[in-house]
Amino acid sequence: MVKKNRLKRPRASTSSPKSSVEQKVEDRLSSLPDSILEHILSFLPILDGVRSTILARRFRNLWFSLHTLDINIRYFSGRFESPHRVQESWFWFSRFVNRVLILHRRPTLEKFVFSFCFELSHLFLDGDRDAEAEAYSDAGDDGGGGDDDWKCNLLSRAIDDLDGWILAAIHREPKFLHLSLGWISEEDRYILPSCVWSCNGVVELELDTCEIILSNLAGIQMGSLRILRMKHVVMSDEMLEQIICGCPVLEYLIIDDCLVNRVCFDAPSICKLELANSYGLNVDCPNLVSFKFGGCATGLNLVNLSSVKYADLSPMRVTFDEFKEFTEKLRHVESLKLSAEFVAMFTYAVLKDLPCIENHSKRIVLFMREFYIKGLFALLKNSPYLEELEVVLEPYVLFLSEDIELELAELFPHEFDWENEAADCICSMQYLKNVTIRGYDKRTLEFALDLAEVILRNAEVLDVLEVSVKAKSQKGNQLTTEELSVFSQELLSIPRASKRVKVSLLSAIQSR
Repeated sequence: MVKKNRLKRPRASTSSPKSSVEQKVEDRLSSLPDSILEHILSFLPILDGVRSTILARRFRNLWFSLHTLDINIRYFSGRFESPHRVQESWFWFSRFVNRVLILHRRPTLEKFVFSFCFELSHLFLDGDRDAEAEAYSDAGDDGGGGDDDWKCNLLSRAIDDLDGWILAAIHREPKFLHLSLGWISEEDRYILPSCVWSCNGVVELELDTCEIILSNLAGIQMGSLRILRMKHVVMSDEMLEQIICGCPVLEYLIIDDCLVNRVCFDAPSICKLELANSYGLNVDCPNLVSFKFGGCATGLNLVNLSSVKYADLSPMRVTFDEFKEFTEKLRHVESLKLSAEFVAMFTYAVLKDLPCIENHSKRIVLFMREFYIKGLFALLKNSPYLEELEVVLEPYVLFLSEDIELELAELFPHEFDWENEAADCICSMQYLKNVTIRGYDKRTLEFALDLAEVILRNAEVLDVLEVSVKAKSQKGNQLTTEELSVFSQELLSIPRASKRVKVSLLSAIQSR
């Protein structure tokens, strides 16, 4: 009998083979060096940095060495939603911050951000004194006292915690220090610790919602500070002057809604000043190069800004006297940026036959609504040295004073005579070289075409004229390819006073 050859079947493997996808998976993140991982984690709030420890064993201790600490109570807001859990939430937040500052091992910091923005009197809104509140408020206390003493002790301990956290941050010598603090009660702001003003290594300091009180004004020593931002800060005029004196290399100063009456300095190092929502403020800065103002300008007095070359103005609800103050004191600037409210004020001056101040700006950027065209031509007429013009047409909501808004509504003309208006400002185009007109829909592009025609016909040394429109606009006002083609032909067919001018139309088209 002949034996049949039997093929041996391969024995089935006890372990299933890995798929090709699984074989290709590689944990590249964990293979990065610690320095790169720490840099990535430094962009996260510290709460997320701590949470990263559960990702993998590799991440367990990385947050201990981060060069940036971002502690923001906003990321704990869920715990503070219930008024009956405010105390409990505060104790949890306090323990968390204390543990972070104890466990963090890096001796120096690149950046420390502490955003508090919490009213401490809310700690006892519910009026209850639980066991944890008693232990927290009585720590270090002799005991005794009446029923309200625990509230005072609780508030005092919370303030001590804030002071301690700021002091711990300062000991790490951060280059960038951002402190957004808060209120003690409805009337009292948190008083900034004096140790902040002795940080010689801080390059940028941002303060929000606090009060500055120093018994020793000579103790301000910030030899490296270049940028100082202050918002909702209470301080005296003398305090502000001493702060500026104690910062010998300060270059950029921002004051937003701070309770000061005078900004006066002649420090040659400060080249940029930004003011916002300043009431009754006297500004005397003879060596300033760049000046920016926004918000309410009630009682603003520009005493001396004779060296300013660049001005950015967006005041709200200004009177005509305040408008006149800006135009008179900043008529000499080389570059001028104006908000839509400012252009509306020029229109108001024309319609009321009020005088407009001549300015010597070589470059003007202005934002406007197209129906304030009279203001634009009034500005051009009074800018005889203009070389660059940028007009941005946007559907802005204007913040005008109630009286001026009503008068504009009564005086506003229904029609505009382009030819007659243009004839008055031909002389102001003798140096005009570059023009940019930006629209946002079909209607403003038609306005841009009329404006471009006036400029092309009269600007004899014009080099560039560019018209652009946004890709997205209100439904029904978007340009089609056919409409853009027609518009482009009309633009290119306009007669030109300058033989070397280059005309271009930029747009992102959405076809129907």
